Formats: sequence, C-alpha cells, structure tokens
Amino acid sequence: MGGVSSTTYTGDIEEFPFKSMPSPIFARGQPLSTTFSSRKRPSDSSRRRRRNHDTSATTQPKPPVVAATSVPKLHPLDSHQIDTKSPDSANDPNSARLTPRSLSSIPGARRNKLWNSAAAWTAASTSGSISTSPPVRRPDNSDIEISCNASKISPDDNDTNDINGDKNYSISAVDGGANEKRSQLTPQHACGTSAESSGQTRAACRAAHIKLHFSETQGPETASESLQAPDLCIQRRCTAAEAGGALLGDMAPVQHAPFGDLIPWGDPSWYRGEFTPYYTASHVAWRARVREFVELEIIPNAHEWDENKAMPKEIFRKAAQVGLLACTVGVPWPTEYAGPGPDGFDYFHELILIDELSRCGSGGVVWGLFGGLSIGLPPIVNFASKAMRDRVVPECLSGNKVICLAISEPYAGSDVANLKCTAEKTPDGRHFIVNGEKKWITNGVFADYFTVAVRTGGKGAGGLSLLLIERGMEGITTQQMKCTGVWPSGTAYITFDDVKVPVENLIGAENNGFKFIMYNFNHERWSLICQASRFARVCLEESFKFASKRATFGKKLLEHPVIRWKIAEMARQVEATHAQLELLTLQMNAMSKREAMEQLGGPLALLKVQSTKVFEYCAREAAQIFGGSSYVRGGQGEKVERLYREVRAYAIPGGSEEIMLDLAVRQAMKSNSQGSRSKL
Repeated sequence: MGGVSSTTYTGDIEEFPFKSMPSPIFARGQPLSTTFSSRKRPSDSSRRRRRNHDTSATTQPKPPVVAATSVPKLHPLDSHQIDTKSPDSANDPNSARLTPRSLSSIPGARRNKLWNSAAAWTAASTSGSISTSPPVRRPDNSDIEISCNASKISPDDNDTNDINGDKNYSISAVDGGANEKRSQLTPQHACGTSAESSGQTRAACRAAHIKLHFSETQGPETASESLQAPDLCIQRRCTAAEAGGALLGDMAPVQHAPFGDLIPWGDPSWYRGEFTPYYTASHVAWRARVREFVELEIIPNAHEWDENKAMPKEIFRKAAQVGLLACTVGVPWPTEYAGPGPDGFDYFHELILIDELSRCGSGGVVWGLFGGLSIGLPPIVNFASKAMRDRVVPECLSGNKVICLAISEPYAGSDVANLKCTAEKTPDGRHFIVNGEKKWITNGVFADYFTVAVRTGGKGAGGLSLLLIERGMEGITTQQMKCTGVWPSGTAYITFDDVKVPVENLIGAENNGFKFIMYNFNHERWSLICQASRFARVCLEESFKFASKRATFGKKLLEHPVIRWKIAEMARQVEATHAQLELLTLQMNAMSKREAMEQLGGPLALLKVQSTKVFEYCAREAAQIFGGSSYVRGGQGEKVERLYREVRAYAIPGGSEEIMLDLAVRQAMKSNSQGSRSKL
C-alpha cells in the first residue's frame, strides 16, 4: 500500500476477516483496534497461537456502539490515520490524534486525503473547539507538529447553509522548532446541506467543504512542496446514513432480500441476495419503484413503439410523475424543480434507473424517453441563468417539453473543436443569427428545445458557445434519419437557416461552450456504459431462458457443452464489466464533478469500449444460440434481433472505440508527467 510497512486501524469494526488487502472493507459492529501489515502477513500458525492466547475479547466489556450519524466515519483507507484511543483522548474525549507516519511514504493524493480526513473528523467530533496534533515526520526524520483549530465550526439546528466564506481555520506546521510555516484552512467549496441533517452531520459537511492548502518547507536546500487537497463533499453520504444506509466511509457489506426472477446472471449480483457495499435501503426502495413502472408501462409496449418508430407523449408525463426524468440529469437531485427525490440520492440511484429501464431490450425506447434530456438539460441546470433555468427545467422534468443536445455535425463528430455551425450577433447586439447543420441528434425529431453548440468566435475550442434554440423559432428544419436501430429515439438531421435567437438564450459565458461540453461528456458516456452493460445482460438472460427450453438432438440446448461454454463466456464478461461499472460509479459519488472530469475521463473511456465490446459479443453469441429466431422481428427472439441491430449505436456515439482508447492513454500520459512518482 504505497510502500507503507504497517498501519494501525482503530475504528468501528467487528471483525477483520481479510488477511492482506490494499483497500479493506470492514463490517459494522464494535470498536476494535487492529494492526496489519501490507508487506508481510503472519503465518497461519502464528495467528492460531495468538488467537489461543488472546483472551482480552472475552474479559473486556464491549464499548458502546456509536450511532452512524454521530460522527462521519472515514474511508477505511483513511480511518487508520485516526487514533481515537490516543493519550490525548483520555483527557479530552473530543480530541483525535493522527498516528505517526512517514510523510515520504505517502503519495501526494493520499496525503491530501489525510488532511481532509483530519479536518472532517475534527469538525464532527465536537460542537465546540478541538485541537488535533498529529506527530508526523519529514523525510529527513525531523518532527512536524500540525494543529488544527476548528472552534468556529459549531452545529446550529437552524442553519442549513455551508460555512461562510469569511471564516478561517488555522493550521500550523513547525519544523523541529526551528522554522515555522503557516497557512490558512479556508472554505472554498459549498454545495448545500440537508435541512433534515442533524447538527453533527451538518458540521461534518461543512468541514468537508473546506479545501485545505498546506505548504511545507523541508529545508533551505529543498524547494517548497505545495499539497492541495481536492474538493470533497460528503453531503450525500451523511444524508444516506440518516436514511438508514451506510456512509461511503463505512461501506460494510450488507445483504438485501433477493429480487426479481433470479435467472442465473439475469440481474446484478446484489439482486440475488449477495453481499454488496454499495446499495442502501434507499436504493432497494428505488429499485422496486422503477421495476414496477418498467413492468407496467415500458416492457409491454416496447416492441410496438419500436415498430412505430415513435413513443406517445403521455409516457413522458408518467415517467415524470414517479421521478424518473429528474433522476437522469445527474447529482444532485434537482429538488427546486422536481420536488424531493430518493433519500441520499446518488449515482447508484441513476444506475438502477438506467439498468432497470434497459431491461426492455430496446435502445430506441431508452433513448426516446431520456436520451436527449440526460445530455441536453445538464448544461442548463449547471450553467444557465436562473431565468432560463426557471423557464426550461420545470417544463422538461415534468414531461411537458422535450430537450436535446445538438453538437455533432455532418463533418465533425468526435472532433468537437472543429464545429462549423455559426452564431453571429446582429448589429444591435440583441440576437444571434444561427446557420448550420447538425446530425445524429437524439430526440431531435420531437424536441421542443435544442441545446446547440455554435461558433461565436475564432477557430478551435475557444470559439464555441452553447445556445438554447426553441422549436418555435423560424428557420429550423428537422428530418428523421433512417438508422439501423434505435428507431423510437427520433434521431434527426437538423438545419438552422438564419434562426434568430435572443442573446438571453446564451448558456453561460460566450466562447466557454467547449468547457461545458467537456463537463457533460463523462456523464453521457457513463450512461451509455450503464445501458450497454444491461443490454449485454439481456442477451445473456434471453439465451439462458431459450436454451433451457429449446431441444435439439433429443436434449435441451443447455445440455450441450458448446452452448454452456457460450453462456459461461457471456456471463464472465458481463459480470466483470458490471463490477467495474459499480467501482467507477463509486468514484463518481466520492469525487466532486471537477475531480471526476479530470480523473475519470480515461477510466470511463476504457469502460465504454469494454462495455460495448461485451454488448457486441453477447449479441452475436445470443444470435447463434437463438438461430433463425434471432433474425425475425417479433417472436421469442425479438429482443436479440433488435439489440443485434443496435450494437453500433453504442459503440460509436459518445466517442468511437478508437477515440476512447486514445483518450485514455493520453490522459494517463498527462497524469504521469504532471505528478506521478512512477519509475519509468
């Protein structure tokens, strides 16, 4: 674990069943102090001897269990940094001390997390003042004394806002008593806290909104090293804990009751009652809610809508009534425009929605319902003026209006910086005149609003802006494209001919459109991954069910080894892809949007390639198992036939395989050159 020879974990755990793991997950229970080594683990015989001679567990009374919402539990990787049984704690129950650790052995990102964790723990441990003094050593073994004073953080039952920008929290570092370097701990990030949160929880959220700048001078010969902690928001973690779930930092594996048809590999593993660290009671309730809607409203009609190449307007309003549309625009839940959402809403709720909806086996239906909304509305939610948000967002989230994102052009798809569609201001400066063409625009046929990328400046990415263009404006022509699949999605070719758009319809600042487009890409690709992952699973599930019934040469298909091998290979790839999807979804929950944009672009690009390749493989193997039935629209091979046609609609949009693979490596190269300590 980063070259650290040993680590002491002191936290709220019941057992430590793992022999040696880089990122352990602990079960809920009683506090217990456990020491483990990441380099060398004791032999089985030594563990048995220690277990036989250690009677402290039976002779010592168990400490009381601390409620999950009283203090913010840290991630297991950080929890071992906090020693609540330190000598300081004996005198002051509100104090917490960092255990000694060699600073040189901790990578920069981990050190940043250490400071953030200390600040969050400090603030949440008390409603008054607290001093945290961890003895930490420099690479030259000189002592550093760090003290944090969080006395200005106090829970107020009537205060639902973040810490004010004028409050400072001091932190000082003393180099062996000879030199002193002081910096400030200032609140620079706010996202709002739940009004229902307890005082202690809100204090934790406030502390986590602090971005800690810590500078240290290692000596006259060594240049100063600046350690900047990333933005961190734990609001949704605290909210989830209050709703009966687990904090991200307290991810004890739990079991939920089996759910669904329980066809082998027909659903993610946690549906089968297997242990999971990701899902809470809130997710279970949301899953049941979405499943009911999909079973009643979507699956019975999917084939008809696909054949008609259209969906009824009523389905949008029905989906809005149960909160499905609001769920697709990302975190946080748009409470101001959609009312309250699921408790502790996070990206796992959205994953459940997309996964369940994709059980219909029609990419066209999924895209038709929210394909445009999930990528066209976020730029308005995040960057538009309040007047535009108040006018557009409620209409879209209620299902009364449809919005789409218009970026791709006939000669510019993944090459966003070379878009040609122009928007020139009129002489009076009150309007933009838009001219150009857009292609492959999901929901463009029936959309009421178009979030359009236009060129308002010079060449390249710096000359792009986003405009909101409305259907009623003169000069807009939309034509449905004749695609191989995804028929109900309303994929359009759009022409803008001298369309007059008020300057008030500019989204964000002029010539900043490229940033807004990039900001949105991770969420779009993640959504495509969720869909492709489930569609691959649909092919697997349909194959298993068909092979259990279909008989050839006197026995069921499943009794033929060659068919079992096909299903086994499909299951192997589907399960592995979904596990990686859940892991990246966890990262999205834990990171700020800026962090995710900077750090997850590469991993998501790789997973998009992986998920679509698995989808393509499973569609082909399912077609082999179904035989001629997979070549007929309708009937028992209906889903397989349709999904086989739609594979390319997932491999290309959102970034082709070649673009994604190149992006992932380029991001890795950039990260390595900027701050990696890797030895090449």
